[in-house]
Amino acid sequence: MASDLEKGTEASGRVKSPFLGLALISIVYASPSINVLVLNSSKLEDQGFSETQIAAGECCFWLGWSCASGLLLPQLDGPRKPPIFTLVAVALTMVTVQCMVVQPWVFAVSMFVLGGSINPAGQITSFLIQENLAPEQRNYSMSAVNVLCSITVCLTGTICGTVTKSMSWSLETFFWYSQLFVVLALGPYLVPESPVFSMKPSESTHLVEENSVSAVTLLCGEKFMRKMAATAVCWAAVVTGYYGLTYSAGDLSPNIYLNMVLSGLVDLVTYAIAAWLIACLGGSVQSQLISFFMAAAALLICGLLPSGSVTLMGVALIGRFWLNVAFQTVYLLIVEVFPPELRYAAMGFANVFARAVGATSPLLALLPATVSCPILGLLSLVACGCTTFLL
Repeated sequence: MASDLEKGTEASGRVKSPFLGLALISIVYASPSINVLVLNSSKLEDQGFSETQIAAGECCFWLGWSCASGLLLPQLDGPRKPPIFTLVAVALTMVTVQCMVVQPWVFAVSMFVLGGSINPAGQITSFLIQENLAPEQRNYSMSAVNVLCSITVCLTGTICGTVTKSMSWSLETFFWYSQLFVVLALGPYLVPESPVFSMKPSESTHLVEENSVSAVTLLCGEKFMRKMAATAVCWAAVVTGYYGLTYSAGDLSPNIYLNMVLSGLVDLVTYAIAAWLIACLGGSVQSQLISFFMAAAALLICGLLPSGSVTLMGVALIGRFWLNVAFQTVYLLIVEVFPPELRYAAMGFANVFARAVGATSPLLALLPATVSCPILGLLSLVACGCTTFLL
């Protein structure tokens, strides 16, 4: 459902595709922050950290993401570029601080700020990319960006298990975030602003005034609130499921690096065909409904399989495949269901709930996969039911 503001933008011919700038900014969306956390956090034990301190710091990352989603994102509704680059600069500052001062309290505080900066920047990036493309290109653009994320996961697992395995925690962490310095240096010049917010002031003001009544109606009306609640549950299921499986990688089979690479390969295959699959399944809502159901079935079956077995790993990866499809549809549905002037608020409210639930993801690593996977399966089943409210 496009608002008058978005329709006016498209009608004026301002939906363009400067792919170099969009490809550059997609690096923010594909930041390997959580994968690096999973793979190199054990090195903090060499710095004198306890397992409890490491887990607490990782939970702070998720809590920072949740707080920023609810308190920060709604306040940033407007032009997309300034908040993206400001948040990236804050994230790089925190990475530099935590790499220079490796102390438990610094780690916890910096992870909270890092979670509240780099992840919201990635979410705003998804809006910027989609709003710079015609509606029929958005599904494929999200597939392309998610393919980049998958390649990042594969590279993270491969490089962390080989090239950077002997590096200190500080050096390895700084290595993985260094790409964002390139984005910060070149992005302001190469990345286009969203055409929704780059209209002439007279055009933008006129359309916003026309749209203000419908925006208030959507925000306060029963229909909006129902869709908002359903969206929040779906985001919680896909976030907790995806990252819960990531944190459980060490329990799915003995080699955590191999597990990360295999997960990345599954992601790569999924996102390479996701746009085609979503079209074949009848669109975003129908695809999300089917994806959550299939993911729930696979993850519930995992509870019946031997721990650490190849079969368990294979079935869990099938569950991840379908969660990946849902991961793409939840982003698409934010754009399809909510008008552009409400998308930050919708994303923010959904993510407060999703990231708060997702904060339990690091704790799933403490459970056997035969227990954690069925928990994720039940959550996917609930999300399947909630998706029907988006029809």
